[in-house]
This record gives sequence, C-alpha cells and structure tokens, in this order.
Amino acid sequence: NWRVGQMCGDDSAVTSFCALSSGVVVHSSHYKAAAEATCSGPVTTIPLAFTIAGLPPPSPIGDRVVVTTVGHANRNKRVDEVIRAIGASARLRDRVLYVVAGPVEATERERLLAVARCVGARPPYFTGRVPDEVLHMIMAGTDVVCCLRYPAQEGGSASLISALLSGRPTLVSNHASYADVPDDLVLKCPPGNEAAAVLQHLEAILDDPDSAHAMGEKARKYAQLQYSPFTYVDRLLPALKAATRSRPAVLTALGIGRNLGRLGMTAGDPAVERLDAACVALLGESFREVLTEKNDMESAYE
Repeated sequence: NWRVGQMCGDDSAVTSFCALSSGVVVHSSHYKAAAEATCSGPVTTIPLAFTIAGLPPPSPIGDRVVVTTVGHANRNKRVDEVIRAIGASARLRDRVLYVVAGPVEATERERLLAVARCVGARPPYFTGRVPDEVLHMIMAGTDVVCCLRYPAQEGGSASLISALLSGRPTLVSNHASYADVPDDLVLKCPPGNEAAAVLQHLEAILDDPDSAHAMGEKARKYAQLQYSPFTYVDRLLPALKAATRSRPAVLTALGIGRNLGRLGMTAGDPAVERLDAACVALLGESFREVLTEKNDMESAYE
C-alpha cells in the first residue's frame, strides 16, 4: 500500500520496490493508475480499514450549528476556506460556530484569525491538542464535520472514516480518497476553491436539517461496512491469491530482464522477442508486461 505522494512523486526507491512486487493494494482509486504503471502484478483497490469506538450519536440540528474540523490545522485542511464561507453569509455568521479541534502552529492561528477579521466572521474556537475523551465531548456538540483537504497527501483518511461513522453530515474536497465516497453520502466541494460550496452546503443544512441528518445516518451505515476490517480481509484474500498466481511470471521476467539489461539489450532486439514468445507460451501474457517494461532497468534492482 502506497501513499499518493510517494506513488506520484519521483521517489525511485519507492517505485522500484513497487516494480519488484507481485501485487499491490491501494486504498483509493485515485492513485491506482500510478501503481499499475509501476507494478506488473495485479493492483487492487481496497478502502482503508478503520474503526473507532465511543463516538457520541448526533443530536437534532437546532438554531445554532457547530461545524468542526479535527486534526492538525495546517494549510491543507482548508480552515481558511470555511472561515471565508461563514463570513460571506449573514445567516452563517449569525448561526454557525466553527471549532478547530487539534494542534495549530502560532503563525497559522494568527493567519486564520486575520482571515476571520477580514471577512467579518466570528473567530474559530481553537481547542489545541486534546485527548480522546475530550474529542468525544467536542463531537457530542458537533453538528457538521469538515474534512476538506487540498492537496491530499494520503491514500486513505482515518479522519474521514471517523466523520462518516459519527453519523454527521460531512464536508469533503472532491478529490483523492474523498471523491471515492458516493455523492449522496457527503457534501463535496471543489478542491482548492471550497468556500462557495461550503457556504452553499451549510445554508442547505440550515434550510433542511432533517435531510442533513438522514444523509449522516446513511453515511454511517455505509462506513460501517465499507471500512470494516472484516470487509478488508474479504477483499485482501483474493488479491493475495492473484499476486501469488502472478509471482512466477514476475520473478522470471525480472531475472531475465536484469541479465538482458546488463548486456545492453532492449525490447526490440530479436533475441528478446524470441525469449518473450517462449516465456509467454509458458507463463502467459503477464510475463510480457514485465519483460518489456523492465529489461533495461538493471540499476533499479541492484
């Protein structure tokens, strides 16, 4: 399993290790193509397995709406976009309290307070780092969870799963693993420019809190199954079998490819084509995929 930042970056050690694998599991579809481009064995998408105990159930949404962002409040959490959305709406300014539950650097805190002053929004309430029992108390008073991310640096998000399991309507940026959640279960916002969509979604919650509550409950049931460790194992076992089946072709092709690379031979060489035909007849088409891609990459395996 690879983080998207690793898979899409230039880390040759990571991509070479993936190339040596007989199979790869990714936790989100958005970086499956990167894994497939590197690994010649099967690549399987299995959502992250995660559970959390002790989350309080949501209460009916009343006149005052509490929106909470959980986690380290760095810039990719898009806290400033939520503040701008609240400041741009008289209804939200009057009725929404924004809580940032987690550590925040002093410079970032001052920047966010300056954004609030600039747009006329009530300053967010910063809790700092809190223990689990306090976080559960904060969640008990939360009506909407904010899981915005841009850029997304992870293949799967435990905080997103926690939000869904809490049964509360959840705001997400519509990319990376967040985009994998069905549209009718979360409130999606364009990544990198979330404020207008946040405003629209929060006002819709004010207009129809029952529908928002129903969405949160539907998302909770989805998350209980989708991110269950039992579901993960059920999906992992076939992936392991597929990787095992591909292993002879992968190992054979890598071994031959290493030797051909040392001899300076490339995929178009007649000798390579003869070897290819013979091994495909024995091991199947998966051999050809490895051999043609890896025979000139000797340095990657040393």
